[in-house]
Amino acid sequence: MRNVVTEGIGDVRNSLQKLRPGALEQQGLEGALKKMINEFISVSHVEITLCWQMPPIDFEKTKEDALFRMIQECITNSIRHGHANRIQVVVWHEESDPGHMRIVVKDNGAGCASIVPGYGLMQMQERIETIHGSLRFDGSNGFVCEARIPLQKGEWND
Repeated sequence: MRNVVTEGIGDVRNSLQKLRPGALEQQGLEGALKKMINEFISVSHVEITLCWQMPPIDFEKTKEDALFRMIQECITNSIRHGHANRIQVVVWHEESDPGHMRIVVKDNGAGCASIVPGYGLMQMQERIETIHGSLRFDGSNGFVCEARIPLQKGEWND
């Protein structure tokens, strides 16, 4: 009985870890992205770069989770479906658009003439909409996913 309970607790902990990675709790979004990217690189041998151009920022957990999962899904899709060997992740705040941040994930994979969203892209879209952001996809030259996310008062010094 004890072994079954112990195993059940382990399963719950693993599930919770998948819902909110420990790296987000410990290192914030930038640190969690760096860790995730290094893990992808170690198992896939794909060249992945992160260009983080954000001021110090304190995201609420829901937003941080949505952004992390969006980027994770983009990288997974680039490798699995696009067979990309180079992926670039850029996260920035534009001076000309002070109330928003942008995220672009671009790969050199196969791309596609028309985009028919499957489960992964629909989940990504829903997550970004829950934080009032917008998302667009372009498969004409590799695959590009671009998000525009509103910043809230208190997240950063504006």
